Order: sequence, then C-alpha cells, then structure tokens
Amino acid sequence: MKARLTICALGMGLMFSLGVPLGAIAGPTPGGADTDGDGVANAFDNCTTIANGNQADVDHDGCGNVCDILLCDVNKDGIQNITDFNLWLACFNQPASCNPGADCNNDGIINIGDFNIWLPQFNVSNGPSGIPASHKSPNCP
Repeated sequence: MKARLTICALGMGLMFSLGVPLGAIAGPTPGGADTDGDGVANAFDNCTTIANGNQADVDHDGCGNVCDILLCDVNKDGIQNITDFNLWLACFNQPASCNPGADCNNDGIINIGDFNIWLPQFNVSNGPSGIPASHKSPNCP
C-alpha cells in the first residue's frame, strides 16, 4: 500500500511539475451551479431540474430516475410525440415483437393499455442531465 501511495504521489508531482493542470485529470470542479438545489453541482447532476440528491439511475442511461419520466418513448428520441404515436399505431393489436418500445406496460401485446400509458405524456420530454453526452444515452437531454 505504501509503495502505491509513493508511486501515485510521484506521478502527481511529475504531472504538476510538467504543468499539467489538475482539472484536466479530475474533470469538472465540484461546487459549481446547483439549479435544483439537491446538493449536487450541475456538472455532476444526472437531473438538473428536479432535486435528486441520491442520483438514482436504475437504467444507467445517464438520466436520473426523476428525469426518466417517459414510459413509452417508442423511437427513444427523448420526447413522446406524434412520431411515437404513429409507430405505436402501426403495431396496434400485434405482439410486442412488432416494436418493443410500443409495449409500454410490457404485457407482450400493443393495445389500448399501452395507449393509456402513452397519452398523458404526449409532448413531454426527459429532464436534462448535466452528465457529459459521451457518458449517457442519446435519449437523455
């Protein structure tokens, strides 16, 4: 353990003496703006508009659970709109294999039950995440 710390300290000292800024190594600096007041700076917050101090993200898409409000974004573009409806309608009364994203309640068939889940979220989009785009899925703004 002592050898690892020594090597780490020597490496950091070498980078410092070469003029490598520590921010280039560590990423964003904590303590920036915190729009939602949850104690997590926007640069690290996986949902910048709704407080979520625990940063829960069960589907690991880079959007916190509180920003993953879309239950039936059929084409996975981050907003439920007429495009999703048309994709849903094309598979109405068919097995979920027609378009798995259209089976909003995961019962294996695309039917009115899925539409009832889809409709209240018409023209709703996922909440924004401060996580860099390279670390999240495309459907998380």
